[in-house]
Amino acid sequence: MRGDLNRKSVRIPLLGIVWIGFVVSLPAQGPPPPVVADGGILNNASYNLASLNVAPGAIVAIFGSNLTDGSSCLAPTCNPEFGSDRKLKTTMAGAQVTVNGAAVPIFYATPGQLGIQFPAELTGTSATVAVTVGRVASLPKTIPVDPVSPGIFTFTGDGKGAGALTHADGSAVSAQNPAKPGEVVILYATGLGQVTPAVPTGTLPTGASTTVTPVTVSIDGIAVIPDFAGLAGCCVGINQVNVRIPANVRSANDTPVVLSVGGKQSNRITIAAAGAPPPAPSNPVPAITSPSPPSVDAGAAAQTLTIVGTGFTSSSTVTFGGAPKTAAFVNETRLTVALTSSDLARASNYSVVVSNPAPGGGASNAFLFSVVPPPPPPIYDDYY
Repeated sequence: MRGDLNRKSVRIPLLGIVWIGFVVSLPAQGPPPPVVADGGILNNASYNLASLNVAPGAIVAIFGSNLTDGSSCLAPTCNPEFGSDRKLKTTMAGAQVTVNGAAVPIFYATPGQLGIQFPAELTGTSATVAVTVGRVASLPKTIPVDPVSPGIFTFTGDGKGAGALTHADGSAVSAQNPAKPGEVVILYATGLGQVTPAVPTGTLPTGASTTVTPVTVSIDGIAVIPDFAGLAGCCVGINQVNVRIPANVRSANDTPVVLSVGGKQSNRITIAAAGAPPPAPSNPVPAITSPSPPSVDAGAAAQTLTIVGTGFTSSSTVTFGGAPKTAAFVNETRLTVALTSSDLARASNYSVVVSNPAPGGGASNAFLFSVVPPPPPPIYDDYY
């Protein structure tokens, strides 16, 4: 025991007259006990942005103080390890966490925060959590448990901002590499509840394991049923949701995304989406009110015909008597066409039609332009 004691010299008076000096051994000060903060047990993806409850099988963050032996284990320099039983180990940096008395896997550890997996087999509406460092245990905390408590992981790690979504090739969805309409992207979450087939706590799935409770994802306010929602094959306790970007999503770097399961909503995150290009403007159907002039005499010299109407565009075309003519766009109500002397050589009624191209567009009403016979020469009375 001497190695565990501090030795201090103390002088104590005896009988009021004799002073005797001797050495008294006092207990050494041990490390402070671990403390779990009130309200400090939360979904590790959404924290308190969605719910204060946790769900079986979810990755859970524990906040407090003195939660390790003073050391830390954080990726990428320190990572959780699997034991010989192919389950994640339950001790890290001198810490162990129990839920209802059973040790649970630890993902990371710092003196102020631990990451654990809540038991997938847990039942009931509450659970008791305690942290032990060395042989010293924290005061137990009893927290509420829900069947589902969804949270979406974000790149900042605080449940806010851009979600940790990837393209099918594993590259991150970002403003420089946005999701496209019709593309399937992968969303990572935790707390989506029981899966089938069930996967024991601390282990990786051996095949596709889907959520028991249906999942819906809202992207830019558009509800989408995922192609897949279950456990990710890469990691313990992480849910993977494969969701297709809606065809009519708007183009924005902060398109909102929310996951819903069992009546519970996740934290609201954002995704960079390259929306469908806006539709090309639809051309109007033109209409002719009148040509100006309304008629000319046959044999007249070349001249300009002004077509008055509505719905004209710079791409409008004109036919004169069935033959195409080059139209000059003046504005939405005026077009001009150059008529040659050969166009006006023969007396007839010529159909004038204006057409606009697709999208939209179409042909106008036909307006008859008259080339009339010239007036007869004046008749003079030879008797005058």
